[in-house]
Amino acid sequence: LLEFVLADGGWHFRQEKPILDDFLAHIDHPYKAVREAMGKVLCVIFRTRYHESFESVPKLIEANKKASSIGIRPYQPSEELTSTITDVFDRLEKWRHEREPGQQTQSSYTSGSKTVLTWLDCTLSSNECTMLVPFFATPFMEQLLHMMDVKEDPELMRIAYHVYRHLPNIPFREGEDAKFINALIKIGRSATSWHQRLRALVNMQVVYFRRIFLTAASERDALFTAVSDMLSDPQLEVRACASTTLAGMIRCSPRHIRDPMITRLEKRFKDELQQNPMPKRKTHLPGTETPVDIHRQINRRHAAVLGLGALIEAFPYATPPPEWMPEVLATLARKA
Repeated sequence: LLEFVLADGGWHFRQEKPILDDFLAHIDHPYKAVREAMGKVLCVIFRTRYHESFESVPKLIEANKKASSIGIRPYQPSEELTSTITDVFDRLEKWRHEREPGQQTQSSYTSGSKTVLTWLDCTLSSNECTMLVPFFATPFMEQLLHMMDVKEDPELMRIAYHVYRHLPNIPFREGEDAKFINALIKIGRSATSWHQRLRALVNMQVVYFRRIFLTAASERDALFTAVSDMLSDPQLEVRACASTTLAGMIRCSPRHIRDPMITRLEKRFKDELQQNPMPKRKTHLPGTETPVDIHRQINRRHAAVLGLGALIEAFPYATPPPEWMPEVLATLARKA
């Protein structure tokens, strides 16, 4: 009922402060139905707080002219929303550290996270979704990845993954995707958990495909470089996913982007394959481990093979095949 009252009243309803304070103080409520209701009401409150009002049409036109060539940014997050999100995620981080690892029972962290996820899911599914864009890189990404690592709560993992997959599908204004892309690249390169690196790859490919004609050249090159670097990830699953992602990125790119990138990547992977020959087999004493350097060399070699394989897999049905393909196939046959 409260949700409908707020939605019908819109921004004209100005008595939301006590409701908001009460809900934010109890986001870790133990009951699922209550958490879901609170999350939806929080969404409606902040959605209806936004409105664009001007004294007259001339002032409206003047304000839009001053803002930019395409006018005022719609759904600019308010200071209240910014401070609320910052405070809520600070509390979640505090609760995350207080939660015992492996705890099977419900905690403030898991309960509060589900309330916040309902709020985010509701907002990201609405027209006001761009209101949350400034928060994607931080704190959303890091916290969502932590939520997906709570193996003891499958429901939390599922909802967090659902919201996480929402992020790259939100329409960014020009230039606003840079922080999000850089955050994904940072996670893909430096996250200690291989699951997080793998999930970063998932969103990298989506944001690339969605914004293939809109992303700046520097961000596009950074994505290609990051995915190529992840071919040498210590975890096999990440390497395999990076290869598939790279093949898809090349296949979907327009020719003026694709051709120079193929030339660059082909040279890189051939050089890596040449510089990392297969180590000679040596007889090790029983119980001894393979030296670390050999493992690294094999990983780098595997990365080069996966990279060249990705170039081939990018054009599975091309007839006739691209001019560079026979040489790459011959290289793989001789040296892989």
